Amino acid sequence: TLIDQSLVGVAILQAGRFVFSNPTAADLYGFTTEELLALATEQASLLIHPEDRATVAARMRDRLAGKPIPARSVMHVLRKDGSARWFEVNANRIEYRGAPAILLLLLDVTERKQAQDEMQVTLLRTAMRQDLNAALGRAGTDLNAVLHSVARIVSSSLGDLCTVALVSDDGAWVEPKTYAHVRREREPLLGELFGHTRLPADHPFLGQTVTAGEPLFIASVTDDMLKDLPASPLSDYAREYGLSSYLVVPIRQAQRVLGTLGVIRERGGVPYTIQDQILLQEFADRSALAIANAQLVEQLQAELEARTQAETALRTSMEQANVAEQVLTS
Repeated sequence: TLIDQSLVGVAILQAGRFVFSNPTAADLYGFTTEELLALATEQASLLIHPEDRATVAARMRDRLAGKPIPARSVMHVLRKDGSARWFEVNANRIEYRGAPAILLLLLDVTERKQAQDEMQVTLLRTAMRQDLNAALGRAGTDLNAVLHSVARIVSSSLGDLCTVALVSDDGAWVEPKTYAHVRREREPLLGELFGHTRLPADHPFLGQTVTAGEPLFIASVTDDMLKDLPASPLSDYAREYGLSSYLVVPIRQAQRVLGTLGVIRERGGVPYTIQDQILLQEFADRSALAIANAQLVEQLQAELEARTQAETALRTSMEQANVAEQVLTS
């Protein structure tokens, strides 16, 4: 029949079970037609990806109840071999053998969905880069404003917490300078934890980044890792909010490590990826020149202030000497 030869999967669900399937629908799930029709209700429900299972079940109940549910949707499914795919589904309520059922038209759109997702990520990250460039432009050569802009943009882009730390002039210490959290109400507590602290340059979570200029990427932080953390503001934060994923990259300018740019995802957060590491390093590289320029301006301002104070002191001393000489000769 035309249905059996169709390139579109055709299936009927009734009472939670597949009661009809053409070969294409069965093949989409990785089964033979006989195997798909033999699945019990519980087994059939497991073909829906866990992240979509509750939503799909609710839609089916509403559709069977006659509620106006959109026919078309994109559904995340699991095949027989456990691999995940994306199906475009057109679902409609019908009567089948005297009882309500749902007619499904299925099409595998995994590659299209992945391409759309990649395009969306590309557009999103382009917007992030533009936001960072604009923020750095507004900050100018004000070092605190530059660091705060970087932390705010990175936190909102990669979350949950972003910290920016700079290496001390003697290279022995790493000093957290600013931080930002997607939940701004937590920032006062962060000030208590990170304010006026510094970590040795060879600290376990920063050493390889500061001394070797290499990123540190821990996709999934385990409880054992947290137990082994030396006492520090980071360990205090981890025990308070949990630490599920950690990523820190060097801020480099002309082969010199100026500091570190780090992000933390808290308890229950999705692990960072290699793509996140690449993006974070790009943010650090884009920020490095602005930070270096701001540091240079700050240093020049300090030197000018010191020179002004020295000149003022010298002028005052000379005036006092002139006064004393006039007194002696009068």
